[in-house]
Amino acid sequence: MSFRRYIVWSLRAAAILVVVLFVSCALWWGLAALGDTAGAAGARGVALVAFACLFLDFTGLVVLLSLIQLQELDGNRREDDDSSDPKSD
Repeated sequence: MSFRRYIVWSLRAAAILVVVLFVSCALWWGLAALGDTAGAAGARGVALVAFACLFLDFTGLVVLLSLIQLQELDGNRREDDDSSDPKSD
């Protein structure tokens, strides 16, 4: 099973979330400095949701990379077992 498509999708989502996080933090601080408490609260909410989604995205990326590593280790183990099998001689 190829996880390449999922990794690329996850990295693209992370890039978009980072941009959203930076923009919403800039809005949050800018609106708070101007005294707009309602706007600052809304921007803070967007920033917190973007951060939570970014955390989940990176967690999913770690899981995907772990699955790839486990598949590679399992494939190497099978190759080692096949090469040391006395029946194959």
